[in-house]
Amino acid sequence: MRKGLNVNTIKIEKECSVKYEIARIAKHNETKTLLFKNIRESEIPLLTNYFIPKNVEKFFSKECLIKTFEKRGKLKIINESPFAEISLKDLPILTFWHNTKPYITSGIVIAEDEEFGINASFHRLMVINEKKLAIRITERDLHKYYQKTQERNKALNIAIIITLNPCILLAAATSLKIDENELEYAAALQNKPLKLIELENGVSVPVDSEIIIEGYIPPKERVPEGPFVDITGTWDIIREQPVVYVDKVYCKENAIYYTIIPSSLEHKCLMGMPKEIEIFNALKNAGVDVKDVYLTEGGCKWLHCVVAIRKHKKDDAKVAAEVALKTHRSIKHIVIVDDDINVRDMQDVEWTIATRVQADKDVTLLKNQVGSSLDPSAKQGKTCKVIIDATIKDKEENFRKVFV
Repeated sequence: MRKGLNVNTIKIEKECSVKYEIARIAKHNETKTLLFKNIRESEIPLLTNYFIPKNVEKFFSKECLIKTFEKRGKLKIINESPFAEISLKDLPILTFWHNTKPYITSGIVIAEDEEFGINASFHRLMVINEKKLAIRITERDLHKYYQKTQERNKALNIAIIITLNPCILLAAATSLKIDENELEYAAALQNKPLKLIELENGVSVPVDSEIIIEGYIPPKERVPEGPFVDITGTWDIIREQPVVYVDKVYCKENAIYYTIIPSSLEHKCLMGMPKEIEIFNALKNAGVDVKDVYLTEGGCKWLHCVVAIRKHKKDDAKVAAEVALKTHRSIKHIVIVDDDINVRDMQDVEWTIATRVQADKDVTLLKNQVGSSLDPSAKQGKTCKVIIDATIKDKEENFRKVFV
């Protein structure tokens, strides 16, 4: 068993199809890690519901994540390669919904730039054929790499990796500064050098990859990408997006293909948990005495945030809300609570709103703000954000719970 796979895994022996069937089974069992061993269209087994909260607690402690967030480890290039060449059609890439194309949802795209260095980030990839993919690139770091190659009218060499190393998964899901290397963050998380091999196109990838797709993004070509159900469980719009040309595909002996079910608990955890760590550290660095940060499951682990603080000054709640909104600009509604409230218990959060909030004094509306592209209610990318100060304002003894 690979390192990182020491989790309770349900092995499914019955034959299942990559078309709709596996996705449906996995979505209805999103709190269970599933290994599909008998796939009709492929000889490679498939794992899903892997990076879910109960497993993440085994991979990392909260204290470790907070302490390691600003640390970086070492990378080590090795010459030995444990990979053999296969074809894209050999992979059990799922078709999640009727009348849509297959998607790689767990692909971490690695690119290198002389100025910025290495970038590793998740991007969904729609399969057009065995030599061509459509890639969704949002306006973040990889987009800047891509823009530079466009300006030079050159292709951007990339690698797409599929891995089960939780340190690499978390690092690639984290938004670092453009000149910071996500693979060095992964090395810090695992507390030892991360071993890499260099591909023919010059891109270096972790040896801990299960599957590697080597290719390039040409500077001008676009295709319609979508439709796709994103983290909110609603349809994302179809956009003109760049393409990836596939040169080679490699896999390890006994490789496992890993996939993320769109809008599943795993999808939300991978997107939301790194943001919680980022917000926590930003609050701490701003001088806020922060106890906990939680992006709620009901808010898709992206749009709703609850922050627990220990108040020392009258405006601590205001400062906490401003820092959190600046750090994670997709937050739509944020609740600031005292340290006696469990941010992960929505009944507790609702109780504090009910007993410690007067809307005319404690609720702030921020109109016409840049919102999340994932919010279907946003208009032309703009939304109204809400800050709820649910902290105690006076006579503390009147607001604390009386425990029997």
